[in-house]
Amino acid sequence: MPSILFSTKSEKAELIFPVSRVKKMLKTLKFADRVSDNAAVYMTAVLEYMTSKILGLSLMAARQENMNRIHPHHINIALKKDPDFVKRFITTMVPKSKFIKLDECISIKPPDSPGNILATEIGSRAITIRWTPPYTGNSPIVSYKIQHKLSSETWGNGDRTNSVSERETSAVIRGLKPVTSYHVRLMAKNGIGWSEASQAVHITTAEDAPEGAPTAVHAVASSSNTIHVSWQPPKKDLRHGTVKGYYVGYKPYGGSDNYVYQTVEVQEILKKRLF
Repeated sequence: MPSILFSTKSEKAELIFPVSRVKKMLKTLKFADRVSDNAAVYMTAVLEYMTSKILGLSLMAARQENMNRIHPHHINIALKKDPDFVKRFITTMVPKSKFIKLDECISIKPPDSPGNILATEIGSRAITIRWTPPYTGNSPIVSYKIQHKLSSETWGNGDRTNSVSERETSAVIRGLKPVTSYHVRLMAKNGIGWSEASQAVHITTAEDAPEGAPTAVHAVASSSNTIHVSWQPPKKDLRHGTVKGYYVGYKPYGGSDNYVYQTVEVQEILKKRLF
């Protein structure tokens, strides 16, 4: 027998109804073109029908919330306010003499969360992710929402959102920082609403060339043909990774000669300090 399931925790309503009977009733409201014998019933048409014919209490709840159109949330409100609602719904939609098989009913609800989220390309300032389309909830997916944040932050506090069309199963997230840890999650949307957020994946961006120059540079002549040069690494937020070496350039002061560069590896500097 058709039934209505809802969860007071998530405040979502799942509607299960006989397609053939709803289609017949929709004809009187000129919604028949939205429904076919072998296709899912569009929730918009069904809810409009239920609003005008059955869900007076839900419509009142919608108006109280300054909403012009009925929404599954309002159905949930009606269920809470009217314990006898389910019984009235079933007896109105399906006469007792009518036996409804399970395969004649269809359930329309928000989609499941996208799955199998993977980072296929990881750069220093952009990453490419892909995912598997979720169960649609018997209503076509219309878009995806991609959210990312620093792993040190909480969701809703500094996270960024990108939207892509329902045709996409991959996307590029740009504007990231090098060598930085991020959390990424996705949501899917159909005609009923948004899915729950997927499980977040942890991604660390790649290194990049330093943006900052060495600091505290000093040069002192230690002999007639030797100069001792010392410096400190670039500022930490400008290193963009582990500094592995330096180019030290020198030329006669005031001359027009080009700089002569010498490569100094960090490991060599450490060895000199140790020994």
